[in-house]
Amino acid sequence: MSHALIAAPAQPAHIMQKTFRAALTALSEPARAVPVPEIDSPAGASPALWALVLTLLDQDVSVYWPGADETLKANVLFHTGVKWSDTPETADFAVLAADSSQTLALLDRVSVGSHERPDMSATVLFVVGSETTDTLVEGPGLKSATEQRLPMNEALAYRLGQQAKTYPLGFDAYFVDQHTVLGIPRSTRIMVRAD
Repeated sequence: MSHALIAAPAQPAHIMQKTFRAALTALSEPARAVPVPEIDSPAGASPALWALVLTLLDQDVSVYWPGADETLKANVLFHTGVKWSDTPETADFAVLAADSSQTLALLDRVSVGSHERPDMSATVLFVVGSETTDTLVEGPGLKSATEQRLPMNEALAYRLGQQAKTYPLGFDAYFVDQHTVLGIPRSTRIMVRAD
């Protein structure tokens, strides 16, 4: 194969178990950064994102990842066997850049499930950039409304905050940086602070 493939992590089952627990914790305790196991990753994916990819993606699901170059795509396919989707509408998972100007338009196309099958919605993994927004966050998993600086721009914060109005429809979101994952489930209410 012409693309450089990296080796699988040592003790993959242990890594995936810890990563899966981190992903569950991130959604059950919204807006809290949860550490993800440290592993070597290919160019174009942080260690935390790569751990989540290896844990969440397999041959039974599909992914839409417009930012992946050919080498990253080759690694994803080799290590997970996931189906590659050319459109967000048909993907079980989408990997999008949080700061990209194209992201909001793409979110309008990801699956939000149906009232009969809300579980058929997509899960979105956002690659964190440099933008942050001061918000007030509340909902299941939070004892009370809390002030949080979230790793997204105001437009994305507003878009995610609208999902609580259509619950159980919507998508669950993960925000992934180099070493942590932060969850925003579809039931979370986000209000952008005006002050």
